[in-house]
Amino acid sequence: MNIKLFKDFINEQIREKNPIKDKFSIQIKHLHLKGVVEDLIKFTDNYKIEKINLIDIKLPIFIQDPDNQEVITIKPHTKLPDNIKKDINKSSLKYPVLLVVENGKIITILDGNHRILKSRNMGNKIIDAKLIPFEDLKNF
Repeated sequence: MNIKLFKDFINEQIREKNPIKDKFSIQIKHLHLKGVVEDLIKFTDNYKIEKINLIDIKLPIFIQDPDNQEVITIKPHTKLPDNIKKDINKSSLKYPVLLVVENGKIITILDGNHRILKSRNMGNKIIDAKLIPFEDLKNF
């Protein structure tokens, strides 16, 4: 096994075992947020967990294809390819997704794309979520 393949393998094992160490960078309107998922979790500690109807999450979901690392867009009711199903099934539903809201509408999925897809694929109607007001993100 060459060094690059070995590093990729190790990084994947770390990500699967400890996804809160994943880096993120997201543009939401005029705000650019970046850090590690663990920072988001700490930032949202004081927000209560709510039950959200999956139908209310109408946004497209962007995830990396596990086979070629291309970012793909998945819209609600899209039939998932087998490699994506396998990847999302690794996700744990015990953690809430983080959704950004403005004027009562969900405007961005901050964290939890895989969990949303897994829930939909399982036929769930509800998911646990923390609703983060867009204005609060200025303090991140």
